[in-house]
Amino acid sequence: MNKAQEFRRLKKRKKIIKRLVISSIIIVTASIVFIYKAPIFNVKQINFTGITTVNEKELQDGLKDYLGKNIFTVDYKEIQEKILANPYIKEVKINKKSNAILNISIKEGKVAYYIQTGEIYKAITNDGFYVEQLKTLEGRNLVSIIGAKDNGKEVGQKIIDDENTSKILNAFHPIIKSNISELRIERLDISDILNIKGYIKGVEILFGDDEDLVRKNDKAGKIDKVLSILEQKNIQKGYIDVSFDGPPVVKIES
Repeated sequence: MNKAQEFRRLKKRKKIIKRLVISSIIIVTASIVFIYKAPIFNVKQINFTGITTVNEKELQDGLKDYLGKNIFTVDYKEIQEKILANPYIKEVKINKKSNAILNISIKEGKVAYYIQTGEIYKAITNDGFYVEQLKTLEGRNLVSIIGAKDNGKEVGQKIIDDENTSKILNAFHPIIKSNISELRIERLDISDILNIKGYIKGVEILFGDDEDLVRKNDKAGKIDKVLSILEQKNIQKGYIDVSFDGPPVVKIES
């Protein structure tokens, strides 16, 4: 092959490569434009999972402006911030189910307690967040917290920052939500976390500190011991002391 032929071959090859590069750029550009402009990639539906307390319609109404927007350009962080503005919600995860559907998984705070200020009841999650101001407790299965102050905090703010106190509230949450009417805890005194007290009807319960409140492996927790005693004995007034290792002390008063 002479030099002229080699030159023509290289020139032809460069033209082919150039055409391929240009074609690739055109295809990629067209694909991007299609993805960002085609109606099939517009958000048509928003689904929620994990809702137990929050009003889903209110959430849907708050996000209706995102319907019709391109699913690839929607600002997930902005959506999360909008949803997290609801004090009942503590965590939000968003993912695409298809070209036109957003799935939003939320995790709610567990509302089980309240602090009373005058005639106002302030609903609190077991993480210590003040989530709602109530005028009545009717229809609510909430436990009064004694020894906690709101310190002028507003809805959405954290009233209880202490980690040990949050641990205590989390430990009592399952029994509160089980809502066994005759064994319902009415008040929880956490004025001194080394001397926690609970009240069920006329029975005062001395829990001591926050150690072993709940069952660990096969060892019954203090709460389990108290419930077992109350289920076996008809105690209307008195006290149960489970603040120490060993058999609980039970005093029944007439």
